[in-house]
Amino acid sequence: MGRYVVGELSHSHSIWNADLRAGAGEQELALDILDLRAITEACQRVDCVVHLAALDFDTHSASHDYMRVNVLGTWNVLEACAAASVRQVVVCSSIAAVGLDELRSNWTPDGSAGPIPATARMSGPSRAAGASA
Repeated sequence: MGRYVVGELSHSHSIWNADLRAGAGEQELALDILDLRAITEACQRVDCVVHLAALDFDTHSASHDYMRVNVLGTWNVLEACAAASVRQVVVCSSIAAVGLDELRSNWTPDGSAGPIPATARMSGPSRAAGASA
């Protein structure tokens, strides 16, 4: 989870931070959201999941990676939560789920700045699809 969210939630909750690149902290768990079995196992010991894992525009990832991580990853988290009877799930996304054009420094309302690169175009739809999973 984002450092800010972990910091804020840790004031009033016991937190397990699951991340692909987890640190050495006592409450940290290295976890890949594409590994449904591992997520389901991790969810056995929690009451609530706050899902923030995703690739965003700044990663400049391949289109298929946006879809794989943002859509399948979110689906896996939700499936794992259901299988583990997690009581509450919070799914967070970004502005990319509703549109990214206006975030480019050269954005113009008439589109004269040119097209968004193909890899960036998948960030938004993949976040939107993940958010509606």
